Amino acid sequence: MAGEPFHNTIITGPVVADLLQKLAAGHHGIIKVVVDIRLMRMAAGGEWHTDCLKLLAESGSSRDDCWGAKYDIETGNIVYKSQINQNRPGNIIDEIQDGNIRNTVAEMVNRHLVSGVAEQG
Repeated sequence: MAGEPFHNTIITGPVVADLLQKLAAGHHGIIKVVVDIRLMRMAAGGEWHTDCLKLLAESGSSRDDCWGAKYDIETGNIVYKSQINQNRPGNIIDEIQDGNIRNTVAEMVNRHLVSGVAEQG
């Protein structure tokens, strides 16, 4: 529907500034992301992390490989919290505890959301 504030999409390459703004529009500068750490791909821009997870699952990702975070386009901060991270082996709370998983999520966010805008500038 035209004018929708959420632009849930699978991200396949660096995001240009216009799309970055659209992805963040529904949450006032915060982009919800879900990263498939096995297939090394991500979805972003959903209203909920579960929207991003559903999009990835529909195209072959396993829920066990997907982790949620939030990216603030103003500060560049990544918050490794999402309800989809709860009650997983080695991770019982909503924040990603495993440093390797956090690093993979940060790598994907930096590769796709940060670097695309930097390359334009």
